[in-house]
Amino acid sequence: MNDFTASNGVRIGVDLEGDYRFGGTARSADYIVRRGGANEQALREFFQAEADERHGVWRSASDPDVMVYRIDSDTIKLHDPSTHGNTATFRRDDSDGLGPLSRVARAYFDAHPEPKPWHDAKPGEGWVIDIGLAKYPNLQAVVVSNEGKFLFRDGHSLALDHDYIRSGHRFHPEVSS
Repeated sequence: MNDFTASNGVRIGVDLEGDYRFGGTARSADYIVRRGGANEQALREFFQAEADERHGVWRSASDPDVMVYRIDSDTIKLHDPSTHGNTATFRRDDSDGLGPLSRVARAYFDAHPEPKPWHDAKPGEGWVIDIGLAKYPNLQAVVVSNEGKFLFRDGHSLALDHDYIRSGHRFHPEVSS
């Protein structure tokens, strides 16, 4: 393919050296991307990531051909086109196998940790949180600000999903059972 016109009217041409010429044809261009260079690879990965996001696909950096689809927070389906389209389903608690798909499943769950109750805290709620810092050695009663952060009595704040938070429970309004 030497000349291509995208749906938005932008023309892309490939010249005799194989470089991509944007906004023109194989002989003229407004912008050139050298074929085989770092920019070409970056563009390919960018557009692949954009398409993956649209289709709800996650890929591991170490196994980019395997596509991961989230079923729910604890279950994923993997599709491996290199094995003629075989699929496998993994749960968060059973993805410790040794095969290549198990490694991809583990990478997905590592990149998408299990959501914690305090991640969904709402402004005005009161929470008791445990933080692994010397400055806050005990459980701390905090409120959630309008900006969606935990506010301490001393004026400091902390993001709801901060890694320092080890545990937490809401005390206001009371949780009904």
